[in-house]
Amino acid sequence: MVRIGLASRNFIFVAALVGLIGDLLQPGDLMDPVLEAIESSVDSAASAFTSLGALTQVGLAAALITSIAGVALLLVVTSAFLRHHNFTLRHDDDRFRSHAGLLTQREVVVEAPRIQQLTLSQGLVLRWFRRYRLRALPAAALLSPEAGHTVGLEVPDVLDVPLLGDRLAEDMQALVFAREARGISILPRGKGFNRVSPYYIRALALRYCLLWAPVFGLILLVVWAGMPARVSTVFFWWAASIPVAALVAWQRWRRQGYVHDSDGLASRSGFIGSEVKAFLMRKAQSATVKQSPLQRRRDLATVQVQLACGNITVPYLDHRAACALRDYILYKVESSRRRWH
Repeated sequence: MVRIGLASRNFIFVAALVGLIGDLLQPGDLMDPVLEAIESSVDSAASAFTSLGALTQVGLAAALITSIAGVALLLVVTSAFLRHHNFTLRHDDDRFRSHAGLLTQREVVVEAPRIQQLTLSQGLVLRWFRRYRLRALPAAALLSPEAGHTVGLEVPDVLDVPLLGDRLAEDMQALVFAREARGISILPRGKGFNRVSPYYIRALALRYCLLWAPVFGLILLVVWAGMPARVSTVFFWWAASIPVAALVAWQRWRRQGYVHDSDGLASRSGFIGSEVKAFLMRKAQSATVKQSPLQRRRDLATVQVQLACGNITVPYLDHRAACALRDYILYKVESSRRRWH
């Protein structure tokens, strides 16, 4: 539960608690005496803190930071207990059934043929733990029209395994894909992943420099100097951030990759962590080859595959290879005699 809480991206529990405290501390007739008492306590504590020695101040500051970190850890672990306590996963009759929860127990049942995509992610914390998080995304269902109701889209439950190792991830892939796509791996460090064109680094660096680098430089300048920024100074910070943008783009290019066999395809991406999205080609809804102006100059292209649960993109391939991959995916869709859900 501690590892799940630390690796969880769901901070709704903590945010709701902070929001509740903020609502209680809104100015009002009832809370005015409490706020005045807190303000006087803070002023007296600040004056007492400044009168202490430097070593004592450092010790108190470290103790305060440790206390805040401990409270945050307690909150995220409590959230993990409430959601994932006694998590169990079963597979029977081509169905995956998960059951978890402390106060409110939740059961998710997903049929294996309806699963369109497997997503295996590993953030910075999960890399330390050598674990992954797996999500199996099923196809959405179109509701039939009833009397007095219009046709709508039913959002199915997503099978979410919060913590698993290499062996269990490979077992899940084998169970979901059955006898298909045995030549691909959903592990980020799996063998066979091909890197995309190095020109992807330049495209990402240019995008970062044009979008967030000037804004970051302007904010940093205003905070640091405390005065309105000049055009020359903003340009200096923008130019100084170019190496950072190039480093980020290079790191993302190192994480980017793809692998496919005769039945399936897996696309890997990430920055600090990694995420692998895998699917069976016969379940694709459409496949498109796109080219930007920069890609046309280098005869490169991006393949975008539309599934019933979302999109998967493989950027910066050779144009001929991208067209061949698109045509093969469409061939697998047309020639398959199996149902896609």
